Amino acid sequence: MAWPAGAFAVALLGLMLLPATAAAQGRRIDAWSGIVLNCGPATTLAWAERICSQLIGEMRRQAEQAKVPFVAVPVFADDAALDRRASDEGLDMFRLLHVRFDISPPTGSLKSRDLTLVLRSLTEGSLAERRKDGLYKVLNHTPMIIVNEGEAARRAPFLAKTLTEAFFLPLLRPAP
Repeated sequence: MAWPAGAFAVALLGLMLLPATAAAQGRRIDAWSGIVLNCGPATTLAWAERICSQLIGEMRRQAEQAKVPFVAVPVFADDAALDRRASDEGLDMFRLLHVRFDISPPTGSLKSRDLTLVLRSLTEGSLAERRKDGLYKVLNHTPMIIVNEGEAARRAPFLAKTLTEAFFLPLLRPAP
């Protein structure tokens, strides 16, 4: 069966335009002006400070690679302080992706803990919580790792890298 005249050229043109169309749509992460990471709630544990430090470094590295503005606040700060800090860095505080590093209480005989990145935004998501300055969305994408408390400090680089990759991977995909 022969292709109709010009059909091959149209198909080839379509394949060439596909990446350009996907790039024009942007990535999911492009819906926000930048990322603000807060490690504060988790740093009451001595080993958590090491993970937080590693996490800040890894998030900064991957944010730079993805060309996404990034601000880290390594100590506890409320939402207003986080917004102020991001605003000082030139980010639109109403289009921020807040990321809070959190650690669950120990459970079981191994004292396992959940290390979680909680993502919140004023502009995206499906679950809502109230906040002083209006409606705040909690995104359903929550990267998490379960770790034995005794191994947490030794595995800090691995934990930070894994959490960061779990954070960035879905957000760097093309927007729907």
